[in-house]
Amino acid sequence: MKKQLLTLLLLVCSLGMDAGNTLIPDMKFRRLDTRDGLSNSQINYIFQDSKGFVWIATSYGLNRYDGYRFRTYYSDATDSTTLRNNYVDYIWEDKDGRLWLRQGMNFCVFDPKTEQTVRNPSTILSKIGIKGGIDRIYIDAQKNLYVKTYDEGLYYYNPKTKKKTLTKYGYGEGEFPKEFWTSSFTEYEDLLILVSSDGELMAVNGEKGRVAWRDNYIHTHGGAEQASYLVKVDNFHNYWVLSQDHAFIYSQKERRWFDSLEQFLAAYGISGLPENLQVWDMIMDQRNWVWLATDHEGLIVVDLNNKEIKQFLNNKFDETSLSENTVKRLMLDKSGNMWIGAYRNGLNQYIERPSGIRTIELGDINTTVEGKDGTYWLGTDNRGIIKYNPETETSELIDKSSGFASNVMVASYCSHDGALWFGTYNGGLIEIDPNGRIKNYLVTGADDGLLNNNVWSVTEDKWGDIWIGTLGNGVQRLNRKTGKFRVWSSYNTNLNENFMTTVGWIKKGWLIAGHSTYYSLINPVSGKVANVQIPVVAGQAQAAPTSVCVMEDSRGLIWQGSMSGCCVYNPVSGWQKLLDMNSGLFGSSVVGIVEDHRHTMWIVTEHGVSNVTPQKEEDGTWSFLVHSFGTKDGLQQGPYNQRSVSVTHDGKVLIGGFNGLDIIDPKLVSSSANKERPIFSGLKLFGQQVEVGKEYDGHVILEEALDVCKELVLRHDENQFTIQLATDKGEAHNTSRFIYQLEGFSDKWIKTEEVDPNITYMSLHHGSYKLHVRMLNDDGTMGDYEATLEITITPPLIRNRWLMIAFLTLLAGGIYFWRRRFLKKHAERVELENYRNELHKKHWMSAMKKKQHLKKGETDDEPEPQEAEDTEDQTEAGNTADDDGVEYAEVEEVEAIDDQIESQATDEEEMALMAGGEKEKTDLLPLFREVCDAFKAPNGKSLRISYFPLDEHLEVMGDRAQLAYMLKILLTNSSRFAPANSTVKVFAERQSGNAVIRVIDKGVGIPDDVLPHLFEKIENDTEKTNLHLVAEIVRSHDGTVKGEGNIGGGTVFTITLPLIPEEI
Repeated sequence: MKKQLLTLLLLVCSLGMDAGNTLIPDMKFRRLDTRDGLSNSQINYIFQDSKGFVWIATSYGLNRYDGYRFRTYYSDATDSTTLRNNYVDYIWEDKDGRLWLRQGMNFCVFDPKTEQTVRNPSTILSKIGIKGGIDRIYIDAQKNLYVKTYDEGLYYYNPKTKKKTLTKYGYGEGEFPKEFWTSSFTEYEDLLILVSSDGELMAVNGEKGRVAWRDNYIHTHGGAEQASYLVKVDNFHNYWVLSQDHAFIYSQKERRWFDSLEQFLAAYGISGLPENLQVWDMIMDQRNWVWLATDHEGLIVVDLNNKEIKQFLNNKFDETSLSENTVKRLMLDKSGNMWIGAYRNGLNQYIERPSGIRTIELGDINTTVEGKDGTYWLGTDNRGIIKYNPETETSELIDKSSGFASNVMVASYCSHDGALWFGTYNGGLIEIDPNGRIKNYLVTGADDGLLNNNVWSVTEDKWGDIWIGTLGNGVQRLNRKTGKFRVWSSYNTNLNENFMTTVGWIKKGWLIAGHSTYYSLINPVSGKVANVQIPVVAGQAQAAPTSVCVMEDSRGLIWQGSMSGCCVYNPVSGWQKLLDMNSGLFGSSVVGIVEDHRHTMWIVTEHGVSNVTPQKEEDGTWSFLVHSFGTKDGLQQGPYNQRSVSVTHDGKVLIGGFNGLDIIDPKLVSSSANKERPIFSGLKLFGQQVEVGKEYDGHVILEEALDVCKELVLRHDENQFTIQLATDKGEAHNTSRFIYQLEGFSDKWIKTEEVDPNITYMSLHHGSYKLHVRMLNDDGTMGDYEATLEITITPPLIRNRWLMIAFLTLLAGGIYFWRRRFLKKHAERVELENYRNELHKKHWMSAMKKKQHLKKGETDDEPEPQEAEDTEDQTEAGNTADDDGVEYAEVEEVEAIDDQIESQATDEEEMALMAGGEKEKTDLLPLFREVCDAFKAPNGKSLRISYFPLDEHLEVMGDRAQLAYMLKILLTNSSRFAPANSTVKVFAERQSGNAVIRVIDKGVGIPDDVLPHLFEKIENDTEKTNLHLVAEIVRSHDGTVKGEGNIGGGTVFTITLPLIPEEI
């Protein structure tokens, strides 16, 4: 017994020490390295600019981090607007937001607005009157610029007043000694503090242009020569001068130097530093803690007020530990968070959180409940029960030695009278009354007793009776007055399962019991059982049927946790939604659910905790704002145990896990007012990062950074783009979310996903829009600060209003003038055509008359004397000239106008065709169709050929080529004299065993006295009528041909050819 008491006493003492009030917490760090997009893991310098972006100088590249993503800037030998080289070791920001970079022995100026670099800062300095080679540069907190040149001295420039002052090189009072080789700078009030490579300290009043004081203590007390020194000033105005093997501190309070860090801390009564400690950097934070970046000794934090030292080292099994034990750089950001740059392993950040999350290492905790007195009763996995007092932070252990059967606790509950109830694994039900008396209910075999020693859940009804869920015997109710149990199981009711995981209550007063087929409801009065299955909704992820935990919230929604996530189910409407890792949870395996006093939900998964705020939509459905926490936020590594979550009377959330107890204060971790400001961090077009000043497809999209220009103009074919969002907080792995609205597109505010702080639009229609972005508060409301971006999608050329108006105006004008010109030309052509046709007619008639006259002369019975004949010929010629002189002149005019009418068949064609070939059976109808379709009127005249086959077929024995040529000649003659835009018609039909073909035009017609000689050959036939060939072809096919006038004007050619007799 004494041994047991001693063991209990030692445990209580150790627990009290572990949970003691340590002012320096067990820090959890967030890491960033090349896997997150950092260009190089060797960190030379860390700087936060005026917008909140964190800039990291590495051995290969300059990096900008916005809390969500990295942007990296490199040197390009072919582009003079990029960095001088890829090594960057210092960063300063001037009044205009430009970054002055030291790159080895050189300097350059990078402008984040344009993302371009001035490789020679002298071009900028010369404009403000600073000349000479640059030795050192420094920009203080007020944005005053200091430039140490090789020849002149130390320049001071105030960008607000435009005042420039020179502290000249020299050895007189207030002058700057030229051999002072500056190692580093810092500032104190209105003084610039410099340390030389020999350890000499000097203060310069830049505005007055004189040296205020010099101190040679370090140089004369062991400081190394030609060494690299770093000088810093802490919150108490003490000077810290650090070198590779030494640390000197000047105390303003004591007005003296300390030759070592150990000596300085000893003055505060602090000891315990590692031996031979080498310090690379130091910062004093807002709590006056001293942070030391060391070589191989990790990060050391010293609380001077409470005389405490804490060392943080890398633990390869803990990703929230420091990434490396050699730390080179420190930076305290605007939010009070510390950035730690490792020598070879990237960045670490410690985020100072309100004391809203706390882990107490108490072993493996399976279940949690608060007693009436405010103590926490914690059921462990193997050590019984721990009673923890949060006020005194002391603990008491209660185990099997106190009188119960098992040390494995799996469920707990505090009844209204203050009694504590614990369900166990194989140890029955335990009751601890307010006086500390313990009673253990075990299986006895009685029908009205406990039926199973595995009690998985415990609750109390409004009458004070205790209800339990067992692992194999359903649900039992303990009547506390009689001490007897009643059972509901599949053996005596319609309950569909006997293995219960959870029991609780819904607002209607029914018991809700979770099991492997969703859950069941039990009426405690009537004993009625209703089994409930969450229905499957098409197109939605289905909840797993095995309920690890299930409960009803204050809104009447059922929350069912399973291995696949948390299903939120409205039993009235049937609506449901599955929350899982895709919704922002830390994994999908849910182990516990609870509602806090603010009516927000806490979903516990195996390795994280999520605070979920339900919001009811206008259509009656629900949306959920998920804010998740993990080890980086101070929680234990886990895993968390099933159903180990509970809520205390003051609203704290208790969660048990493998590594102890987590205590979350929702009021502190869920500040509803988000003070971050949204920033437009970047732009992607079709998935490609858009760089400032770069041409894309022939034009520059961003002349300045998106957050500077506040305007985005894209072409209609560039309407698939992503706006990258960030905040001014500068937090690693930031989980802050945004809410946005695109004015001109929708009046709805949309929330970004927790893991994707981007806004993407696909195929946005051309037009003007305005993007409004705000931070999303933890309670689902919008933050106060708003960022806006004007977005213009230009239309295609045909859809641009003004271009369209100009285009249509030009088109209408062009059509108008073209039509005027066309109509004029057309009228001229019609007039000319009519005139030409008339002349053709006269010419033809003259030729026919002449031929007729000559024939009459040949048939005269009395031959004339030669002279008389000649005389008559001359007279006739003379008469012809006299009578037809006008006609011949007109013929010449026609030839001048036509420039010779084009012949439709050459002489060679004529000879070949007329030679004839072998006659064969030929259907005229398709043959003439081909001729009509292929025919083109001479001289490009606009003419229509209409073909009318009036029978199914007309078959003759004939030469296909000659027959086709025959029709072509007739069409040519008809079209030659037909008016423009008229129609020549071709009819083919059967009449009395013959094929009859008619070609009809609306031309000038043929005089009656010419018709009998129409198909005779004309000598010197310049018109190439070739009608005599038509007669020859027709005669060779035993047919006839004639020409006659058409009623209403024009000519009708009629050909008759014998058909092949049809066989009977």
